[in-house]
Amino acid sequence: MNNLIRIALPLCLFLLLSFSITPSANALQDTLPPAGWEKAGPQAHAEAVFNAMVQGDTKNAFKTLFSTGRYSKDKLEKLQFEFFRVVKKQGKPYAYEKILEHRAGTAIIHLRYVLLFRSMPMMFDLYYYSVEKGWLLKTYTISTDIKKVFER
Repeated sequence: MNNLIRIALPLCLFLLLSFSITPSANALQDTLPPAGWEKAGPQAHAEAVFNAMVQGDTKNAFKTLFSTGRYSKDKLEKLQFEFFRVVKKQGKPYAYEKILEHRAGTAIIHLRYVLLFRSMPMMFDLYYYSVEKGWLLKTYTISTDIKKVFER
């Protein structure tokens, strides 16, 4: 029975990934953050980013992630390099999960998402601040250290 599971699980993952490699134009539009996501909230923004990553639309994912705020070119390149390093080893991510939502008053929120790859997670900590016009992604951290998923 264990041998059957060892064979069937990778086969199922392969079939699932191969059918979702080229999403339709409508599916890509669904990954864009809703118009005015700044008002809708940080979760709408984060989930648009991770949906795009899972669908393989990394250009749109990073464009959405950095659609607000100002970040140094080095910081942007470092994140993209780390992401593509993991993709090269693990293949495209197959899912994501929100594992933490922590608020500090009404103006600051910390969201932690885990992007799931074949044999390792990639954790994203996203920190948002509510400004006059809505929510703004102020900073973020990423990690592939599974132990950090449990830190608060």
